[in-house]
Amino acid sequence: MKKITLSLLSIIGFATSFFGQAVVSVEAPEYDGGSFSAFIGANGTSTVSYYRACYLITQADLQRMALTNSVITSFGFDFYRPASTAVVGQFTLYLENTTDATYNKGTNYPTAIAPMSTNYTGIFTLPTGSQNSTATVNYNLTNNFNYTGGGIYVAFDYYCAAPNSTVFARYLGNSDLAVGGAHADAPAAGPAPTTLVTEQTRPVMRFNATNTATNEIGILGLKRPGLVSKLIGAAHPITALVRNNSANAINNLTVNLNITGANSHATTQVVPIIGPGGTVNVSFNSFIPTANGSNTIFVTVPSDQYTVNNSWGLTQSVTCGDYSNNPPITAATYSTGNYGYGSQAILATGFAAPATCSISGIKFAPSQQPQASYSVCGALLDAGGSLIAMTNTVFLSAANYGTFVNLNFAIPELLSAGSTYYYGIAQLSTGCYPFATAGVPATTNLNLYYTAPVAGGSIGNPQNQMGYVGMQAMLSYSNTYITADASRTVMCNNKGVIAEQREQVTLMATGVNGLTYNWVPGISATVTAPAIIVTPSITAIQGLINYTVTATDPASGCKSNQAVVTLSLQNCTGIPDNAGFGEALVTFPNPVVNGKTTVKGLEGKNTLTVFNVLGETVLTFESNTEETTVDLGNQPVGNYMLRVTNSANQSKIIKVIKSN
Repeated sequence: MKKITLSLLSIIGFATSFFGQAVVSVEAPEYDGGSFSAFIGANGTSTVSYYRACYLITQADLQRMALTNSVITSFGFDFYRPASTAVVGQFTLYLENTTDATYNKGTNYPTAIAPMSTNYTGIFTLPTGSQNSTATVNYNLTNNFNYTGGGIYVAFDYYCAAPNSTVFARYLGNSDLAVGGAHADAPAAGPAPTTLVTEQTRPVMRFNATNTATNEIGILGLKRPGLVSKLIGAAHPITALVRNNSANAINNLTVNLNITGANSHATTQVVPIIGPGGTVNVSFNSFIPTANGSNTIFVTVPSDQYTVNNSWGLTQSVTCGDYSNNPPITAATYSTGNYGYGSQAILATGFAAPATCSISGIKFAPSQQPQASYSVCGALLDAGGSLIAMTNTVFLSAANYGTFVNLNFAIPELLSAGSTYYYGIAQLSTGCYPFATAGVPATTNLNLYYTAPVAGGSIGNPQNQMGYVGMQAMLSYSNTYITADASRTVMCNNKGVIAEQREQVTLMATGVNGLTYNWVPGISATVTAPAIIVTPSITAIQGLINYTVTATDPASGCKSNQAVVTLSLQNCTGIPDNAGFGEALVTFPNPVVNGKTTVKGLEGKNTLTVFNVLGETVLTFESNTEETTVDLGNQPVGNYMLRVTNSANQSKIIKVIKSN
């Protein structure tokens, strides 16, 4: 289990490779976002004076790096944490081309290196630095290596008796292979080990090679929402990171987008020029999904000298209400690494709302954490990192592993079309590790995750070393959002009352035109009208009864949120008859004129509340007069619900229309 304490203000960010005009520098295998170790290379301590290892770098590790038929001229490592002392040792490097996809060198070191070429013999100095710093080392090969396009076996032999470091040097790693290689170490007393032990984690290694490509374009990554709602009715961005791996500029590059599956779409973008070694984010903003289901998104560039990296594909799930930057996978898939902060902090992901909608909550897939329970909540921030709202707090435990935990805002928060927001998870406990990943590294330079203080106020550096984190926004749209109320909320209990004397109440749901509704209890069939009449009763003398309503949009097949109406049923002995409340209430004009309407028929003290179709309160005030004016002049055109509630908590709902 990997427990990684993240920095709130900065984090490691290594590029997988860098291409210049004459030299290409590649890091392989790619850092997987969670693996690092002091025992996948010489670490500088007295207990590891000898270090011998053999690791496999597969063709898949190198396939996007355009090293085909290149002459490798230097070699090095990426360090997660340097040593405390500049330990200098003797180092021998062995390299071999291979077609192996799995490690097949065995555990006998002399046998493993026998067919390999010796490409470096000389000193190797471990870098020094503070505990929170990173470092790299590179050495020119004493014998260049002719890479032939497949995988590479890398073996090395290290020895240093003294000086020694008091702090382990740690290497960035990759644990994607079940067996990545084998290694052994020994103290200064020796002897040098000859029998190795297999190892899953491989160190991230650096290879520099002469760049001879004249027409080589690679797609390095693809960013798209893994979950997207078809109800948003607007395009969402799809972005490909494209790089010119050539030693010269490429003009008028065509980048193609092709989407198949539940939805179909195809388009192209032309990049006028990319300089040698240059990268560009190519954005496609014309895809509007209309059908639920799974999509396959492919971005391609024309065939060139190295075709393996000419395409990138990802899946996407189209739903009615969820949005996420992470892939459409189960909560249990988020199992690689446990991440956390030394202090309270928010880990958030960006979302540019293409249309007006509301966010009602966040689904979170937590890590497998064996410690005592710890607390998290959902958070919504604006583009500058200021905190807009937080959800309820949940104390996580091992029982939450493998499931999505629902974190809900007290009321849905309205998101404005075209505005950027960040939604995420606030770690409220210190020194814990609530974040798990899917084990797929987030694409370098296509930033997905950011940090923010738990109180908000700023957006920190991208957390690109992390894999995908299970955070899904639960979105609501006006065409599937409903509210509900009753013609009155306090009435007599109908238990034991003869039919002629039973009291009825009208339940009313509010949503856009065309929805069908289902009320439970009270009516078992789906109805097209938003209102039903029920005769409520409970077995107790008095108490509460809840009516729940959901709606379906026939055009999309999407269901709405649940809306609940709570009625208070009384014994009625000695209390006034409530049946007539609200019968005298009228609004005029309706639709409103100049944004205003007058409510008549009020008695005593009343509270008037106006809701929009998303269920959000847009106006509330009290009145002690027989009539009052409701001013909707600052509200957009649409349907509104006016609720009048008296001092006895009886209420009546009136639909108000603003048409201009």
